[in-house]
Amino acid sequence: MKREGGQAPKDTDPSADASPPSNNTDANKVAVGGDGVHEPDTLAGAVEGIFASFGDVASVLSSDDLGAYAVDLAVAGWEVFPCSGKLPAIPSPHPKGTDCRGECGLDGHGHLDATTDLDWIVARWREYPNANIGARVPQGRVVLDVDPRHGGHLTLATLEREHGKLPKTLSAYSGRGDGGRHLHWVAPVGDLTASRLGDGLDLKTRSGYVVMPPSIHPDSGKTYAWDEPASLIRAMPAWLVDLVTVAPRRPSPTFARPTSKGLDALVEYVSRLEVGNRNNGLHWACCRAVKEFTGAELDAALDALVAAAVQVGLDRREAERTAASARRTP
Repeated sequence: MKREGGQAPKDTDPSADASPPSNNTDANKVAVGGDGVHEPDTLAGAVEGIFASFGDVASVLSSDDLGAYAVDLAVAGWEVFPCSGKLPAIPSPHPKGTDCRGECGLDGHGHLDATTDLDWIVARWREYPNANIGARVPQGRVVLDVDPRHGGHLTLATLEREHGKLPKTLSAYSGRGDGGRHLHWVAPVGDLTASRLGDGLDLKTRSGYVVMPPSIHPDSGKTYAWDEPASLIRAMPAWLVDLVTVAPRRPSPTFARPTSKGLDALVEYVSRLEVGNRNNGLHWACCRAVKEFTGAELDAALDALVAAAVQVGLDRREAERTAASARRTP
């Protein structure tokens, strides 16, 4: 089946709706790990060479078939598997609800089937000749998914106005034709989250997959297309790293209770209390004040301690009740 692709407009303004790719065979070039491309014109020869050891399998795919592009991607290091539209094409071998991640050794486990094994790829596209190409997100990579249907292009434009434009990185346009994009990045260190990105933006990691060019979108019939297939896969800018990384949990610091007498020491202690210890810490400090002060001095001391507790986030009414409780403590 003859495939036609598209080249995304150069220097697309992210503040405007991204335009769908225009017809151009450059979009059928296959990204090779961010280091280069294979031209479609040379692909047939490469495929013939690869298939030379496969005997009659050499006639299964031609350079115009999606299977040929699947082979080319695999040669470039992408782990691929066949998709029906945007979903895995190979049905599960198990009853619904079975917990198996491929340990059974059978095909039909979605993106976990993805591989660079050329024998397997040729056999699968022989079985599913019109299949699209799914690729598991490589280890050490992350994909920013921009979905205009949910305002992703607008969200990204806002983020770029606030923080600066994203550097050029390997990216592909969705065949939906609405400007949706997959931007491939070197994954930052640590756990990742999309919760702070905003509407229409999501992350795809090793636990997921993307549909690769020049697959055909099941709704529009248009091809997915590389923006600039020779682009490097770059590191995220610092501002985007901050948005998508989960800050490591740090243990709450503990502060020794003051042993010296005096209001200043008690106020300092309360002002350094952490969430989870503020109420108990305030009660202890107020009890110390009750033992050290009387009359007007005690009133002033408790007021100062309550004010310090409010400064670290305790509700004023709760702080006042805690101080009153300490005043009643024998």
